[in-house]
Amino acid sequence: MQPNYFYSMNKIYLFLFSLLISNTMWAIEPQTFFPAKNAVDVDITATTDTLWVVFDTDIPATGTDFSLVIVERSDDPGANLVVKKSGVSTVAVDTENPKKLIIPADLYTYGVTYNVKIPAAAIPGLAADVEWSFTSAKQPITVSAKTPAEGATGILAKATVSFGITPALLAMGESIDASKVTIKDAEGTSISGITVSGGSGFGLGTVTIGHDDFEYGKTYTVTVPTDALNSSSKKFAEDVIWSFSTLATAPTPIVPVTYSPENDAAGVAQNAEISVIFDGPVPTEGTDFSAIKIAVGTGTSFCTGATIDGSNPNRLILSHTALTPGGGIFTVTIPESSIPGLSADVTWQFTLEYLPYPLDNFDPVDGATDVEIQQVIKVRVNHGSNVKLSTTDWSGVTVKAAGDETNYVEDVLITNPSIIARNQTISIYTPTTGLPYGKLITVTIPKTAIGPQYGYELKEDIVWSFTTVNDTGIEIANAGQTSVYPTVTSGMINVKAQGTATVKTLNLQGNLLSQKTFNGNTTIDLSGYASGTYLISIESVSGKSVTKVIKK
Repeated sequence: MQPNYFYSMNKIYLFLFSLLISNTMWAIEPQTFFPAKNAVDVDITATTDTLWVVFDTDIPATGTDFSLVIVERSDDPGANLVVKKSGVSTVAVDTENPKKLIIPADLYTYGVTYNVKIPAAAIPGLAADVEWSFTSAKQPITVSAKTPAEGATGILAKATVSFGITPALLAMGESIDASKVTIKDAEGTSISGITVSGGSGFGLGTVTIGHDDFEYGKTYTVTVPTDALNSSSKKFAEDVIWSFSTLATAPTPIVPVTYSPENDAAGVAQNAEISVIFDGPVPTEGTDFSAIKIAVGTGTSFCTGATIDGSNPNRLILSHTALTPGGGIFTVTIPESSIPGLSADVTWQFTLEYLPYPLDNFDPVDGATDVEIQQVIKVRVNHGSNVKLSTTDWSGVTVKAAGDETNYVEDVLITNPSIIARNQTISIYTPTTGLPYGKLITVTIPKTAIGPQYGYELKEDIVWSFTTVNDTGIEIANAGQTSVYPTVTSGMINVKAQGTATVKTLNLQGNLLSQKTFNGNTTIDLSGYASGTYLISIESVSGKSVTKVIKK
């Protein structure tokens, strides 16, 4: 019995040992990671957004579940950055190396730590989760537009010192430590009062370095070391360093004497010459006119440059584009730092003239003949820009026939008065019975009707004339021959006429909306139209009538 017992136990031990060996040989372990574990300054543009890990044996072709693979940013845990197509993970075994697992991921943020995790359940044979981390490099900043320029001469004591950066500093906490920024002369003496504008961000991508006044006849070097930048995602590739020299001697003081246009001048033309005369010559050395502004408020400057008058060295002429027409006060600013000898900014103001409202589309046109007596009279004010005519007074508008003092105006409306548009039409409505036949009609819209706005005004009364059609012998239908009722409705109206007639539905602009011919009686359905006033015109052998109806 005992030998058999030992024999049975040996068989069990052999089985367990073989199972252990089998499991040990089946287990796979990671050998190489990309990026390497705990790598820093990883160039995410060079990785082509692809991570990988190489194992010590082939990755099983069956039983894998790569949807479990996770790539996260340490500052945004829970958001899996593994690239997916149609909801399916694109993690896959390299077709050329069955030991290599490729993990496409959205790596797009500079200066953050990425965590990669391949759970044991994702690949048969993994004894434990595979995890590693790496940190992407900070985004390099490109430096441009140094002011004063590298090697510049003739710089003033109060000159602005700045440089451009791309990308701008925008993130919370991003700043440049002013205590590490220096401006030193050739002997190594530092300028005091160093500040860096913008606080925790430079939205326009410009770093401005404030300073106490420079001395004349010296060369200065600006240094912004790489460690002055406080940013988790951006970096200076190298120290920002450049030099310039101030004027050899202090400039002769100059002050402005005469302005053109004069200070507080009004009615200035769009293309008026803008200049200033000083009490001494404008220096040719050390001048920098790039900061001169001609603007309304803090708006874009219209100034395009400045030149010293060739026949008068005391006179500075400012070139500019056509100024925006009236309604705004323009301020000219010549900074103290732009001209040697100025002890303060030079500023003065003026107001531009109003331009005449551009008018077109007269209807009827000036001089027209045979105009229907029930014509809606129109003129369009074409601004050419998005504006709104809101200041109106129609009390002086007249429509008169020659030899007749009657004012035939019943109503004046402007298209979409509450809407900002590029043009608006003034419509003048006359009695439904129409204007007199065969008469010269003169329309007058006084210049006081529309107040100045958006740089435009009526310079003079709007006046034009036309002649109505001669009497055809057909009398206007009287109330007993035609009728339209009700005149206030939410939908249907009834129309009656003697014999065959044509009824037209028009809006207040005179546009035809519907038309039909009937005999005796008919109805018109206004339920599909917007609420407002409409014109119902009836024409028959008996004459013509027009009735206003209101659609509720």
